[in-house]
Amino acid sequence: MHLTKISFVLSVGVSASVIAQCDPVWDTALGNPGISAGYIQPMLGWDDGTGEKFYVGGSAQNIGGGASVDHLGQYDPTTGNWSRVGLGIDGGGTNAFLTRLRAWDDGNGEMLYVSGFFAEAGFVADTKSIAAWDGNAWHSIGAGFPDNTANAVYDMYPADLGNGERLYIFWQF
Repeated sequence: MHLTKISFVLSVGVSASVIAQCDPVWDTALGNPGISAGYIQPMLGWDDGTGEKFYVGGSAQNIGGGASVDHLGQYDPTTGNWSRVGLGIDGGGTNAFLTRLRAWDDGNGEMLYVSGFFAEAGFVADTKSIAAWDGNAWHSIGAGFPDNTANAVYDMYPADLGNGERLYIFWQF
């Protein structure tokens, strides 16, 4: 199964075709009956080493008929199930949301980088608003924001500006 990135915003109350693939007909099996509250925006197909999965993030807590995903869900096409990624994303009692999912290799193997506005990922220290998932565990990238700041990371982009490829992050400060 080849997943193509489709980015659109879903609203509360949408219950039919909330997430689908186009190949070239719509298949609603990925998300029927949809999300229970919030929205889904960043989406990415990524292979964690066990086969490609479909990742979706946003502000939603539940997806695909009730699976608790805590802002970031993964769909496994081999099982047909949605699940939380690791121990999930802790919103910290705020209006948490995810803004970007990006696969990137920092030289130690490709990981799924997740950004947005959240307290931490998987109860790992220094993961406020940005974290990396290796397919088994959450990791800090050494750039978590202090608890007394209200920062959201809005985008991440890898680029080589003359000093080797780096992941550039764009945040609110």
